[in-house]
Amino acid sequence: MIRLNVFFALPDQDKRAELIAAATELVEKSRGDKGVVAYDFFASQTINAHFMICETWIDRESLDAHSKTEHFTRLVSKIEHLCGALKLEEFQF
Repeated sequence: MIRLNVFFALPDQDKRAELIAAATELVEKSRGDKGVVAYDFFASQTINAHFMICETWIDRESLDAHSKTEHFTRLVSKIEHLCGALKLEEFQF
């Protein structure tokens, strides 16, 4: 299995509702993708502008297919536009 932890920070807090809406939609749609075990969005309780998405996938094939879906490309692009670069950590277990 593959675990991805994706970290990002929102520099403009006026865009918080827009970011949360995009991340929530990404989670809802991604949970229906083949091979997903878990897909969750978190807002930091210690640093107001920091967020994380945690994903767990059965295999690389499922993760690669997910990264080509319409919802992924559209919503990740929106999140990147709001936050800038995303920091990705990948683990296998």
